[in-house]
Formats: sequence, C-alpha cells, structure tokens
Amino acid sequence: MLVVGIDGLRSDGLEAADTPNIDVVAANGATTMYAFAGGVQGTETEQPTLSGPGWASALTGVWTDKHSVTDNEFSGLDIEKYPHFFQRIREVDPEARLSSFVHWIPLRTLAADGDVDEVGDDRRVTDLAATELATQDPTVVFVHLDDVDAAGHSSEYSPTEPTYVAAIETVDGLIGELSAAIDGRPTRGEECWATVVVTDHGGIGNLHGGQTPEERRVPLIIGGDGVRTSVVDKGPGITVVPSTVTAYLGIEIDPEWGWEGEPFGIPPE
Repeated sequence: MLVVGIDGLRSDGLEAADTPNIDVVAANGATTMYAFAGGVQGTETEQPTLSGPGWASALTGVWTDKHSVTDNEFSGLDIEKYPHFFQRIREVDPEARLSSFVHWIPLRTLAADGDVDEVGDDRRVTDLAATELATQDPTVVFVHLDDVDAAGHSSEYSPTEPTYVAAIETVDGLIGELSAAIDGRPTRGEECWATVVVTDHGGIGNLHGGQTPEERRVPLIIGGDGVRTSVVDKGPGITVVPSTVTAYLGIEIDPEWGWEGEPFGIPPE
C-alpha cells in the first residue's frame, strides 16, 4: 500500500487543480472532500490545525487528547502508548517491509519503526519512493510531500491562487510517477495495491492553525484493488488513516490501540 501525505491541501484547492493522477485514484475507490482535521470542535480532541498535531493524528490514529501533540515540535508526544501505525503493523507482522520518505524532517520525531527512513525535498523523496516501489517488496510506503504547504505560506491557501493550485498540480505529477512505479512492477498482476491520499490541515490566507472551515475541511481518498467505490459527502477525521491501511492489509485492529474512526472505503461491498 502507498500512503501519500500532501501537506496543507485544501479540498477546494484540489477541486480547482488539474490532477489526472489523483483523479484515477479517486475513480477507483472512496473519496471525500469533507474529511476534517483539527479534532472534533468543542471537545477534548480539538487541536490546532498545525502540521505537528495533524500528522500525529494521521499517523497514530488518535487526536490530541491521546497523543498530546499541540505544536510542531511534537512536545508531549506519547509515542509509547500511541505510536506510528507502522509499529502496530510490525507487532502483528514482524516481516513487513515499512518505508517512509518525508520532506518535513520533524516527522521523524514519530519514530516510525521502518526498514527505510529517508528525508529530502519533494523531488528526492518521490525518486527514492519510486525506486522502493519498483524494486522492493514493501508492505506500506509512506511519502510526505511539503511543497503545497510551502506554496500556501508563500502566497495563499486558495483555489483562486495560481501559485497554490500549480503546486497541487506538480504534486499530482509526482503521484503519477509513484503510480507508474507500482504499475511497472513485474509481479503487479499478482498483487493488490491501493493508494491513500491524505493531508494534515488546510489553510486560510497564508496561515493555518485555527478552526475555520478553510483550515479544517480536507480531502481523503483511497483507491485501488478491491476498494469500495463511493463519494462520501460527510467524511471522517484524518485519524482513520491507520485503520484504513491495516484493514486493507487484513490486520485485525486491536481496540487497545485506541484508534479513532472506522476504516474508510474498506472493506469492499
């Protein structure tokens, strides 16, 4: 399975952009433009729409009331009780190959137990991940791309801002390269593959961190072999990524993990 994290991706920005490769993923699975970041408003799960809390939630499956992250330094992270979902996979399948390629270096704070852990800009991590997908037998590959968020900060998070939309279109091209690496595998016809596209937050103006709809509403997509095809009007929180991945892999979710939300688009109808 491939999990692509596109930092700072607003739903309406994605809808405004020309994204043929993401469109293919969406057409072969479950899609919502109404997933949410920032926790459940007015409850103990509410958290800043910052990258630290956002990626902590997307990768550990819980909100700030459990992982305790409220900033980009991952201060207070309870990594022992609520680890990166890679660790949960490793506990069940010690032979799983788990690979992480990230642009934003602080993501390493989550201390994923992986076979590959590389950092670099969007171009470099895409190249490294494509090689991994084409030449190895990974169970899960996580790729974090940061240039969309950078475009939002430098210009504006908006579907009418050309710089922001262009950054989304560039990332779509990188996802196309990752998809091509999967499709080019010699054993592809004998394998089941799915791709998850997720983000950590949206943005408003050139900032994020608050609880406005522009910062909270985000897309969530999973598409691939055996995924239920659907368009969901009211989506889940970004905490469903771990449960979605493990369900696709056929791993039983332990209630003791404390994950928030049911798997998205899994199982097939």
